[in-house]
Amino acid sequence: MIAGLVSIITPVFNSAKTIAETIASVQMQTYTKWEILIVMDAGTRDNTAEIVNLAVSKDPRIRFFEIKDCRGVSLSRNLALREAQGQFVAFLDSDDLWLAEKLEKQVAAMTSNSATFSCGGYRKINEDGSRIGKLRLPPPLQSYKSLLRNNLVACPTAMFDQKALGRFQLAEHAHEDYILWLDIIKKSGSCLGIQADMARYRIVENSRSMSVNRSGSRWKVYRNFEGLGVWDSTVNFFIYGFTALGKRFQF
Repeated sequence: MIAGLVSIITPVFNSAKTIAETIASVQMQTYTKWEILIVMDAGTRDNTAEIVNLAVSKDPRIRFFEIKDCRGVSLSRNLALREAQGQFVAFLDSDDLWLAEKLEKQVAAMTSNSATFSCGGYRKINEDGSRIGKLRLPPPLQSYKSLLRNNLVACPTAMFDQKALGRFQLAEHAHEDYILWLDIIKKSGSCLGIQADMARYRIVENSRSMSVNRSGSRWKVYRNFEGLGVWDSTVNFFIYGFTALGKRFQF
């Protein structure tokens, strides 16, 4: 692993409308020691590959992979995680954006606090980016217990030190990112919440992350992945449901 290098994991699937802007937000980073691993799902039918290949031809820090199996985002992220060369691993989906100082602030905060897992603040944007929501900041420190009850790690702000913690793979599950955060925090001990605006999280109507059907699969996370008993699972599930309901009515 290359010390100080940030490996950015970006799965793409019919992402032609947004991927150029997402890549540009990485290229504008004030911290320049990064690589972005873009993995395209085989089911893609638009010109995503053409857009990404053009970017690759102009910037050697961009690495492009195509996956031949339509099994969703976990498979794409796992390929990128296996290929990642950096000390740090960060996540940026193909329709989300970073502010220019995101990586600089996050690497500095993790280094100065000896943190191996961190996240930061973000604002939601609507599909065309014309509406920007309120700033959402994570708690200064999250524990495994608090993460079980309320997931406040926003994917486009998450970063971990794989040199210190080792490599991870995602489960093929509706809450694959949340399961990953739980796996990481069990090794890191905590998640540092950086009190800074770092990203724009795009809300797409009818997206998987907005589906209420995902709530039921949260129970399976507690029981099948975390091995919690019925009582602990029930308590965590109801606290999660209550907080999730509140978030749904906020932009």
